[in-house]
Amino acid sequence: MLSLLFVSAAAFAPFALADPPGKNIVDVVSEINADTGEFSTLLAAISAADPAVLNTLSGDGQFTVFAPTDAAFRVIEMDKDNVGTAFR
Repeated sequence: MLSLLFVSAAAFAPFALADPPGKNIVDVVSEINADTGEFSTLLAAISAADPAVLNTLSGDGQFTVFAPTDAAFRVIEMDKDNVGTAFR
């Protein structure tokens, strides 16, 4: 089972997506980001992290991911261009 919990930075109002057929967490977040543009920093962070993170989240398995929006990353002065510096 795959579940995602997206938390709004402003209202902290979560909504969940459960078990989209044939998709992993990275696929789902990428699709939502394509529609909303709100998860580009999260996707950049996943890509900049240890390759094992991307491999794990791209695989099969049961995961719950708290997915911060770009607005949440801005609170800590991170964006898709500098989030990789957190992993150095």
